[in-house]
Amino acid sequence: MNIKKIVTILSFILVVAFVAGCTSLTGLNDVSSNLPQTGNLVLSIVDAPANTYKEVHVNILKVFLKPVGGGEWVQVGDYTSEPYGINLLDLRINELVLPSSDVPVGDYEEIWLVLDKSGYFVYNDDPLTPYPLVVGEIEEEEDDEEDGILGSDEQAIEIEYLFTITEEAITEILIDFDLTELIEQDKETGEYFLNTEAVSAMDKAEAGEIEGKVIAADSTVDYNPFVDILVTVKLYPVYQEQDQNSVPVASTWALWEEMDDEEEEDKIAEPGKFKLRGIPAGTYKLEISAPGYNTVTINNLVIENGEEIEIGDDEEVNQNYEISGGTINEEGYIVLEKVI
Repeated sequence: MNIKKIVTILSFILVVAFVAGCTSLTGLNDVSSNLPQTGNLVLSIVDAPANTYKEVHVNILKVFLKPVGGGEWVQVGDYTSEPYGINLLDLRINELVLPSSDVPVGDYEEIWLVLDKSGYFVYNDDPLTPYPLVVGEIEEEEDDEEDGILGSDEQAIEIEYLFTITEEAITEILIDFDLTELIEQDKETGEYFLNTEAVSAMDKAEAGEIEGKVIAADSTVDYNPFVDILVTVKLYPVYQEQDQNSVPVASTWALWEEMDDEEEEDKIAEPGKFKLRGIPAGTYKLEISAPGYNTVTINNLVIENGEEIEIGDDEEVNQNYEISGGTINEEGYIVLEKVI
């Protein structure tokens, strides 16, 4: 075979290899472009406490998202092998962050927390009696069990919340359980159920926080009257008109007991501490009251999107608000005076 033929054959082989390579790369590009576009979703769970209960237990098995306009539900978490068993009262100061998930881009209108049916709660004044807790009826046109959303031994907390997942972006959502409204009793059957309307969601980046500490003016080293007295904290929005018709956007109680094992420092509640979370941007009035003590009112509390305010320890905040009915001491405690 002469050199000219060899060169011709080699040239042909190179051309074929080049074409095949381009075809292969084009195919890869086509496959890549056809892959579903996703963003990242992070769900955090918090709780606004209720002084009535000692424990409120639920087990989270799965999380589903409902797309706007229908379509196939998106499952973003499956914890059936190791359910997230939580006492909601442990979230009074802390939060539970579920593992992040990649979610197809698009608009969604509902979040479902799927629970098993072993939930229960315990009253403060009856700590030895657990009461079964089920989720209130969910009215859906489709049969959820047949559609694979719920198993026969499962129930769901349905949270209506409109949000968008964008490509390669992280979306953080705060889910807030309001225990003051969460547990209701059926008047006919006497059974207790979870009121799903007491569970809300919002963009975590827009969720503000207000926290502080309270103390009685007549407290001493050996005597703290608030250990046996309920201290109520309520936050009201301030409107330019009809302020008298305001209703609390958040409420809680000051915590006095240790929340958990002392070795878990992040679960220890500082005596007299309160925290209000999931607060939209706006101007607010804070009221702190206790039987036998003057109500303390803090006006002109301005909170921006995602801002965290610590009353008594934030000098800039302290300069702007107006306090009446009490004072703030050098340690940053809001001091309540006895009624004379």
